[in-house]
Amino acid sequence: MMKLFYLFFTLLLTTQLFAQEVDESIEVQEEEQKENFFKSKAKELVDKIGDERIEQFKEGAQQVGRLFGKNHLALKGGANYSVNRIKTKTKTDDYYGGWGFNTHFGYHWTYLELSGSSYIHFGKTEELEFVYNDTVVSGAGTVRFVSIAPMARIHTTWEPKKNYRFYFGGGPIWSIETVKIQSTTTSLNAFQEQTKITYESNGGIAVFGIEEQTPFKEMHPAFMEISFIYQRSYRVSTVDTSKAAETNILSTQRSFNDLQTFNIVFSIGITIF
Repeated sequence: MMKLFYLFFTLLLTTQLFAQEVDESIEVQEEEQKENFFKSKAKELVDKIGDERIEQFKEGAQQVGRLFGKNHLALKGGANYSVNRIKTKTKTDDYYGGWGFNTHFGYHWTYLELSGSSYIHFGKTEELEFVYNDTVVSGAGTVRFVSIAPMARIHTTWEPKKNYRFYFGGGPIWSIETVKIQSTTTSLNAFQEQTKITYESNGGIAVFGIEEQTPFKEMHPAFMEISFIYQRSYRVSTVDTSKAAETNILSTQRSFNDLQTFNIVFSIGITIF
């Protein structure tokens, strides 16, 4: 009888312990499920916030890009060849070609570009007559043309060549044309081998060109441009360049329309940065 009692008691105790372990196991699973649930919700919330932050960042980057983006601030430069005509007060004129450089620095939006442009070219005249203190000076020499122009360019959606869009623009221009006399028919002592005549002029410039379309300006998009320039002089100076370290201005006087220049400039270049 006692053995039967012990056996029954042992079976009851074992059953209770097993039931307790099962309950504890269920509680642990429920706790794990709850923990996993909260972890999952937390991860979803973090991912959502992260996605929202990413979208906000992208939107902010796009806004910054529109203001300070890939095409906003740009320096362009390249080489140019020009066909030039100089007409003087004495009604003599000469045509010459010249090689040089061009640079453009400014802001470039999608359809509008505002920049400060400069053009330099060098050439040689064969025979011109200049007026120096009411005396006609005839001679030949080398010509240097340096100009600056605030420019506005309008970029269109028309692509005359694939991935190259057409643009046009213009603005006022100021220049210094220097003629270094190499041979002269005058007997004036002022005009020797180291004498040059400098004209200061102003006028207008019109440009037409195409520019390569690239995803980033760091890919250095290329451009080709033709410029038409017309100017008239307003001041003339004669300069002695016999001493390299000094610039000796021999004379300066008003020179309204004493010199007229017509330039057609063919430019090619790239966006440097």
